[in-house]
Amino acid sequence: MSGAAKTEGARTVMHRPEIIELLNDALSAEYNSFIGHALSSNPYVKPEWESDLKLLEELRDEENDLARALLVQLGRYRAGPTVSAFRLWKEDLNFLSLEWLVIRAAKEAQGEIERVEALIARLPANDRELAATFESILRTKSRHAERLAKSAEKRAKELDARRATHYAATAVKVKGLGAPAAKPAAAAPAAPKAPGAPKASGAPKAPALPPGFKAPASAPAAPSAPKAPSAPKAPTPPKKSTGAPPLPPGFKKPGS
Repeated sequence: MSGAAKTEGARTVMHRPEIIELLNDALSAEYNSFIGHALSSNPYVKPEWESDLKLLEELRDEENDLARALLVQLGRYRAGPTVSAFRLWKEDLNFLSLEWLVIRAAKEAQGEIERVEALIARLPANDRELAATFESILRTKSRHAERLAKSAEKRAKELDARRATHYAATAVKVKGLGAPAAKPAAAAPAAPKAPGAPKASGAPKAPALPPGFKAPASAPAAPSAPKAPSAPKAPTPPKKSTGAPPLPPGFKKPGS
């Protein structure tokens, strides 16, 4: 929504002191901007960041142009500028890397758009020249935010990659302090057991015998099969003869 559309619902009458206060608030924001603070804090600049430095200097020149336009409006209301204290005076940005400052400047640029939109909502609807000045400021802030976002996205990726490399090279690996183990998946509920087959009922018992009645004798056992005859033993082989016939009784060997 443009500034002109937002001022339609503003008050038709705004007293001079209120307009002067509003203009001084806007002037203080441009004069004491974050970009101006970053450039005057001696940032650490690598050769590959020279383009970012040039971008910040260009945006700072446009902020100075906006401050001069606000001074013109103060002159219309015959008032001198009263610049408030720097809102970031407690933050020390000295010697920080330009890479980090560009990322921070992109975030600050989004807040600047919201700040200007809030001021436009307070403008009197009967001062078209004043509204035109703030519409120009809003367009400028939107362009700044867009340009800074592109540079910040690039620098943020480079910064994250460098930090990951440094961490991998310097992290102390301690046994047992690695990445947390993944929790085991919950066991699936066991399937219900199928109902067992019904047990077979036993054979019906024989009815009890009447008194004095004897049970018939059980059938005789079948005769066992006859044993197979054992094989005859092999005859004992005759003893080996000495070759000489037996001597007759009473006969002595010669020389005995």
